[in-house]
Amino acid sequence: MVFASIVLFFLYFWGFGFATTSLARAKEAGNFLERQIMRIGIGAAAVIILAMIMHAARIPLDWKIFFALAAAYPAYYLLRNYRKIKLGKVSVSKSDINTLLVLLIFAGSLYMYASGAFAYPYVEDDDPWGHVEGARYIATEKTFSLSPYKGFQYMNPYPPSYDFVFGLMHQTEKSLYWTVKFFNALIISLSLVFFYFFAARFLENRNKALFATAVLAAVPAYLSHFIWSPALAMMMFFPAMYCLEKIKDDKRWKWVAAIALGGLLVSHPTSTLTLFVMVAMYAAVKVLLTKNLKAYATAVFGGVIASLSWWGFDGKAFYFTATEPARRTADAVQQTGLPDKALHTFLKTFHKWSGTASRPYTFEDFFIAKGQNLINNPVGIGKAVMLLFLVGLVAAPIMSIKRLNMKAKIVAIAVAAAVFILTYLSTEKMLHLIAAYSAVMIAVLFATGAWKEKTAYFISLLWFLWSFLIVNNLTFDFPVGFFAFRTWMVMAVPLALIAAEGLWSLFAMQPMLRVSKNLAVLGNVALILAVLPGIWLTSAEQKYEVNTATWPPGAFWTSMDELSVYLALKELPAETKVFSFFTDGQILAMDKYSCGWCEAEGKFRQGGLNKSAEEVAAWMKQNDYEYMIIGGMEAQRFGQNETIRLLNDMAASGLFAAPYQNSGAVVLKVI
Repeated sequence: MVFASIVLFFLYFWGFGFATTSLARAKEAGNFLERQIMRIGIGAAAVIILAMIMHAARIPLDWKIFFALAAAYPAYYLLRNYRKIKLGKVSVSKSDINTLLVLLIFAGSLYMYASGAFAYPYVEDDDPWGHVEGARYIATEKTFSLSPYKGFQYMNPYPPSYDFVFGLMHQTEKSLYWTVKFFNALIISLSLVFFYFFAARFLENRNKALFATAVLAAVPAYLSHFIWSPALAMMMFFPAMYCLEKIKDDKRWKWVAAIALGGLLVSHPTSTLTLFVMVAMYAAVKVLLTKNLKAYATAVFGGVIASLSWWGFDGKAFYFTATEPARRTADAVQQTGLPDKALHTFLKTFHKWSGTASRPYTFEDFFIAKGQNLINNPVGIGKAVMLLFLVGLVAAPIMSIKRLNMKAKIVAIAVAAAVFILTYLSTEKMLHLIAAYSAVMIAVLFATGAWKEKTAYFISLLWFLWSFLIVNNLTFDFPVGFFAFRTWMVMAVPLALIAAEGLWSLFAMQPMLRVSKNLAVLGNVALILAVLPGIWLTSAEQKYEVNTATWPPGAFWTSMDELSVYLALKELPAETKVFSFFTDGQILAMDKYSCGWCEAEGKFRQGGLNKSAEEVAAWMKQNDYEYMIIGGMEAQRFGQNETIRLLNDMAASGLFAAPYQNSGAVVLKVI
């Protein structure tokens, strides 16, 4: 069923994307591959919004319903128009070549992420085990409504879109372990393809977009194969931006953009806020440029309305638990004049220490990419990319100011470059200089009117400054924060766009220096031959090392012995029912079944281990559980004495055999 599951994944999203663009009567310019691929991204948002609506209407989230709806409009269109459909001659354009190169980047990315994910037989760290539970619950119960017997960390009121995608795919692929690992890698890799098509229209240069895609794929800061919902948010961002870009060609794309933005806004609770600010920045600049307030406002507010399919119902209860760092922040800024309630609500969410791995960063964290890194969101950009970014930051805005002659531009670029070099060599304030210089260049571009000619660059610079300040909130000692380490992946997007501008600025400098056309061509080739290996050696190689390393299984395991007993469950047939008094995700991730959300299991778990061996055996037989597992996590949760008592009672009863056991845990089979 693996192949069928992959086909269904694309069919669901493509079918809904085709229906969305067709029903909106939006003009789909671009080549054949672009149209088909972007329908997948748009359709992902449509499927997720439909799932929210179906949940609100109490309609089961069954794969057969999504399959029928995904196939319905394409089938109708084919039946109605089959006589008009003609197969033209096959030809390959320059844009097709670029698309094929992007698909090679996609394939390389998918190989890296998938091979790294399957390098070990468990899901890593802590968060993915929670997503496994949510995915299995949705796949089995076909709903987002919660059970009174078990809560889910990443579902309700946390938007369940990410777990829903896995749950939908798990309905037709019985291995949950394979489903979450493969489709997570696929989601991340698809985001690169969607980025390319957005960037091609945004930059109005497919070659520049191709290079920016290669940069984004290479930098360690842009997503690892870690299984967490910000990966879905990043994938959803680019189709939404693509749709907004298409509004300039056909205003009816505002309706498609609304669906795409709605899907983005229900993909994650916090990363989407950062991304939505970037959407608002983009829309504001486009309104100033085109005066087309109605179209962009319709798209943005339409997206907000579409997102109410979740946030207006179950999601309205979403809140963050105040932490000790949040309370310290609140105490530190009591003199702001904000009402106490508003202050507390704001600061408990956006306290300066928000984000489990957030810390102050230095320029070295950006400049030197490391093969040993964080696994959820690695930090680091790499030397070659950072140098190109700095060239783009310094040269691109200066070169766009028409009132400056060539000599003045060369002098300005040289002075700015010297300031950056001297700052890096003599102080620790390089990051402050980057932030300040970005802000100054934004002001200069706006004041001179150059932003109208360099709109994409101007927006990229706004995006970079916004995300850069979030990443460095502790570096700059801001009183509030916004999950700094999680924003590295967001910051990588404008950084890649500006790095591409940096390379093209180097190309453009040669005519300024009166280099002949033939020598300029050779110079451009030499630059590319130097840049690409540099990016591989200083960014991509480190990213590959991080993503193909063996990652740890999580901090909740009490020992590797305990983990090894859980891994032994893989030897049992798939879907074997294994009972635990405490864990579900750890059993489900081994492709076994534990219904912690069911009434019988929920009630039997009440009271913990305070039961006799006879009670446990009778209940397991009554509820068709052949095996149970108990070990260090139970001892930690219920107490070592109580755990040993029950194990001794079960061993003495003669009602259980122990096919797998060591000092960390034991699997017991009821006889």
